[in-house]
Amino acid sequence: LPFSFLSYIKLLLIDENSQCSLRMLFPFAVGFTSKNEGVMFLTEVALGREHSIFNDNCQLRNAPKGFDCVVARGETEPDPSKDKECVMDGKKVMVPQGKPKKMKLDKSTNFSQSEYVVYQESQAYLRYLVQVTY
Repeated sequence: LPFSFLSYIKLLLIDENSQCSLRMLFPFAVGFTSKNEGVMFLTEVALGREHSIFNDNCQLRNAPKGFDCVVARGETEPDPSKDKECVMDGKKVMVPQGKPKKMKLDKSTNFSQSEYVVYQESQAYLRYLVQVTY
């Protein structure tokens, strides 16, 4: 989402696909070393009521009234049939595990992969900091 970097301080961009997350960080050299290593957070996110978009919208600075997050609906998402349920701190949490799968959408989209944007820090709980080699 191009608008996410313009107002980065005001939002958290969440992606279910680690490859997409790495591609988004690489051009900005955030968290990367010269040894093709990087770091990323594995984050538990309370999405709440989702507002879907299918085209860039640089005017969004908050979720629309009545919604808790914005979802840029993409052509692919991790296969939901492969999601795993985990218990963390006594709560059930769904963790995406599947390979990217083409999604059936009601309308056309400009996004290749779905991305989730929350605007309140309290909606995201950083679970792990992971070092990756790419």
